[in-house]
Amino acid sequence: MATSSSPYSAMSPDDRLLAACSGDDGPLVLRDISTGRDLPRRWPRALDQAFCTAQTATFTPDGRALAVPVEGGIRTWDMRTGEERPEADLPGAPEPSLDFSDDGTTAVALGNQEVVLWRVADPGTPLLRHPIGEGTAREVRLDTEAGVIRVRTSARVVRTLGIADVLTDRHRQRPLAGARFSPDGRSLATAERRGGTTVVRLRDAHDGTLLRSLPGRSCEGCPDPVLTFSPDGGTLAHTTGTERGTTVHQWSVRHGRAKARHTVASWVEDLVLPGGGGPPVIAGTKPGRQENDNRKVEVWRIDGRTDGHIDGRTDGRTDGRTDGRTDKRLLSRGSLGSPVLAPDGRALLTLDGRMTDLRTGRSTPALRGEDSLITGAFSPDRRFLAVCDDNGRLTLWNGPGTRLLAVLSAGGPGEHRPASALSFSADGRHLAASTPDGSVRVWETGTPGLPGAEYPGADGAVLALGFAGDELLIATAHGAVRGLPLSGERAAGIACRRAGGGLTRGQWRTYLPNTPYRPTC
Repeated sequence: MATSSSPYSAMSPDDRLLAACSGDDGPLVLRDISTGRDLPRRWPRALDQAFCTAQTATFTPDGRALAVPVEGGIRTWDMRTGEERPEADLPGAPEPSLDFSDDGTTAVALGNQEVVLWRVADPGTPLLRHPIGEGTAREVRLDTEAGVIRVRTSARVVRTLGIADVLTDRHRQRPLAGARFSPDGRSLATAERRGGTTVVRLRDAHDGTLLRSLPGRSCEGCPDPVLTFSPDGGTLAHTTGTERGTTVHQWSVRHGRAKARHTVASWVEDLVLPGGGGPPVIAGTKPGRQENDNRKVEVWRIDGRTDGHIDGRTDGRTDGRTDGRTDKRLLSRGSLGSPVLAPDGRALLTLDGRMTDLRTGRSTPALRGEDSLITGAFSPDRRFLAVCDDNGRLTLWNGPGTRLLAVLSAGGPGEHRPASALSFSADGRHLAASTPDGSVRVWETGTPGLPGAEYPGADGAVLALGFAGDELLIATAHGAVRGLPLSGERAAGIACRRAGGGLTRGQWRTYLPNTPYRPTC
């Protein structure tokens, strides 16, 4: 039976069961409080060792299982059958603090300098990972009804994290392969794997609601679709790969119908739709494997009629005739490195540091001093160019890439934290960049020397970033779209609503006794 010398004990939520150790080394005893009897043992000795050496443990809300924080994660055993449930992996956490939602479907824990939220049925796919300061968090509580996580950082301070969006049913079990927001912040295009193919879908940018599945499917083993919108957001262009090339589809977002379809003998790596209804410009390489030394980037402007007649159909299929004519004008061939097209289709940056004027074909060195670049983006008006290398060094240049404006993130050897997504706002005033842990930083391009505003991650690596007015839009592989305020006024309003109002005069005297009182909300 359990004794007063037990190092730790845990009571079930209904006060019917008591779990305790019969001594410092166990074994674990489970007692029915109503009868005073110990229940038959069905659990393995691994639970004895975990429970009797733990600093804390807790029953699941239904009282059927016992969750024990261990070094590097949470282990849970069903006390009726003795079977161990899937472990929640929390690398680097000594013994995480843990809490469950009232219905037992969701759990939260303090990991190694982070808060981690997951579905109990799928602990291997966290809903949220939110970084916290080292040594600051002491206790965590989950309130799904209010849509918040509360983290106690001291005797007087409790931080709250809003998780209402994360808890929606829109959290995806199948990760997205790609995503792209429209410049106006109204639409979101997503690439989603289905069996051996990849399909493209159009969604509402504010909540991720599916609007329409678009025509075309990429073949198994072909490159993932490239997604882009026209500057006004009215047209979406996307690619579907075949073994011999790529089909470029154009879809009218406003009218909900296919506009054109063209096939090229290239694997497309970048695609733009210039303003004013101009034809698509694509950049890519010949299909099949190529040695790096022989890899050449080709740039084409696609014009003329579609490959087949669409005749206003909304399903994107043709009527079977193929007498339409497509003009494919080769603008450039050469250059090594991955291509980044300017939004107006008039310039090409390759990440080996060459800038090509596609009107004249003239290629010149750019981005002097940069090396090992892996991603880049132009602002919509081509005033700015942002690039990132494989060590996480993020820099801002003038549009031609001839003058360095600022080093936004220094990075460094061994850090390996390159930006997984880059995006400028439609007016070019803001630049957003993400890191592999899902955090996002936003800079004002007019004052790039100032530190950017940082937004913690919530669901793994970011696939796409966008802007809608004073709101930052974030799309991840598993989660619904998140919208975060960019203006201080909106952020303050959200904080006031979450806190239930500002400080009273009495609270002000307690926390800020030497500062004159003023309303905070």
